[in-house]
Amino acid sequence: MNKKLYEDLEKQLEQADWGMLKEHHKREALYVVDDDSLDLVKVAVAIAEDDVTFVKDVLGNKKLRKPTDDETEQWDKEPNVKMANFLIVQPYVLIKKLH
Repeated sequence: MNKKLYEDLEKQLEQADWGMLKEHHKREALYVVDDDSLDLVKVAVAIAEDDVTFVKDVLGNKKLRKPTDDETEQWDKEPNVKMANFLIVQPYVLIKKLH
C-alpha cells in the first residue's frame, strides 16, 4: 500500500449527512464499507491503486456494498444528520457509517 496516498486520503476524510450523499447514490456511485474491522482509507487506497484482488474480496464478502433500500429509506427520514465518514475516489464515494 502506498503510504503517501494513504496519508493524503486520510486527510480528506470527512463526515457527511444523507443530503450530501444522496445524489451519489442516485448515480450508483455510493458504496458502504460494512465491516468494523475494515479501514475506510485502506479500501479507498485499494480502489485508487486498482488492487483488483482486494476489491473483489471485499465486494464478494459484502464488506463493500451498495446501500440497501432499507438504509436509504431510513436516511431519507433524517437527511441532515451526520451519518457517515466518507471519501471520494473518482468515480466512487465510499462511506463508513458512524455508530
